[in-house]
Amino acid sequence: MAVPVAQTVTTRRVVDRTGVAYRTAAPARSRVVVHKRSTKKSVAIIGGSTVGGALVGGLIGGKKGAVIAGVAGGAAGTVYDRKTRKKIYRQ
Repeated sequence: MAVPVAQTVTTRRVVDRTGVAYRTAAPARSRVVVHKRSTKKSVAIIGGSTVGGALVGGLIGGKKGAVIAGVAGGAAGTVYDRKTRKKIYRQ
């Protein structure tokens, strides 16, 4: 059985040129908006980090370095993409 939650009503004092007035305001509801990243952008992030890692690894360690750094860059891009793919905005 659900128990109803009591809403608190706040009273605030407003002072203007005509005097003092007390106004009651209902609690404000915040709207939550979730922005999701498209699959195309996710692929671009992961692919770009893979290619970037392979380029740096190729310059430093040759063919073997390019493979190792490409895998490391792809893994890092995947972690970054999964952590930042949903942005929550409260309005």
